[in-house]
Amino acid sequence: MKIRQIALFAAMVLGMSAGALAQDAAAPQNEPQRTPEDNWFKVCEPLDSGQKACVMRQVVLGNRGQFAGSFVLRNDPGQENRLLAIAAVPVGVLLPFNLTWRIDSGQPIRVQYYNCDATACYALLPVNEEYVKSLKLGAKLVISGKAPTQDGQSTRDFSVDINLAGFTAVYDSDDAPTFEELQQQNAAASPLEQAVQNRAQQMRTEISDSADQTGGANTNSQ
Repeated sequence: MKIRQIALFAAMVLGMSAGALAQDAAAPQNEPQRTPEDNWFKVCEPLDSGQKACVMRQVVLGNRGQFAGSFVLRNDPGQENRLLAIAAVPVGVLLPFNLTWRIDSGQPIRVQYYNCDATACYALLPVNEEYVKSLKLGAKLVISGKAPTQDGQSTRDFSVDINLAGFTAVYDSDDAPTFEELQQQNAAASPLEQAVQNRAQQMRTEISDSADQTGGANTNSQ
């Protein structure tokens, strides 16, 4: 698989159906008790250079099991912007207000929405090692924004809490399935899931190209 093709398979990881998200975010009843590391899912792909391109993801579900938001960190040494963070929230948000990311009581960062599809709206931000360090030291990343009220006459605030417990262990670990292994696991996906994955396949190139145009941002959260 070429570097360009795997550079942002985070889009595919984000673009899963609600059913798949529920399976990812909630442990089955017959499984052992979840650990902090279970907050995160990681996929890595070997590069020709001998290094690995990796993606970490956390999905948050609402009280009824609906998709509430997700956070992805891509670490790809084959890209100019090696570290890229992506947040996704349900559609229906107010795009002009953008998203605000904040780690614990640190400095908030305003992040513009990049794109929306039928399932979510996405915001991406090239980050640096200092930001990753902040994620490692933090307890919670809050992603917040604005959406219209039910009657459409006003706005309401919403927020998604990303639990940073287990982030360091998973980020530093070499134990992760490859992209091919992940595809094999998804081979039995429903037609709806497959359609969403196909859409995410298209998004990978779009987001990767956008990240290249953005340039390396020297982003600090604290």
